[in-house]
Amino acid sequence: MTADTDRYVRLAELSRYSSLSVRQLRRLIATTDDPLPARHVGRIVLVRLSEFDAWLTRRERQADDVQRSLFTDDDWQTAMALRGYAVRR
Repeated sequence: MTADTDRYVRLAELSRYSSLSVRQLRRLIATTDDPLPARHVGRIVLVRLSEFDAWLTRRERQADDVQRSLFTDDDWQTAMALRGYAVRR
């Protein structure tokens, strides 16, 4: 982990980093199911980049697990191949 990814950023900078709108980031912070970790300093909302990256990776894994449970193994391998991943057959 570099010092650059371990720093806190405001939502506007996180928006540029993540390509999500500030409004969407606020929703993700306010959600009750696995909220985006954030610190409130007065009226300023700060998010540590390393925590955002870890949170996003965890959410992607959860989505992949759900998707994997909806498909048979052949369907899953086809979907992964279409995404550009090397698939063993």
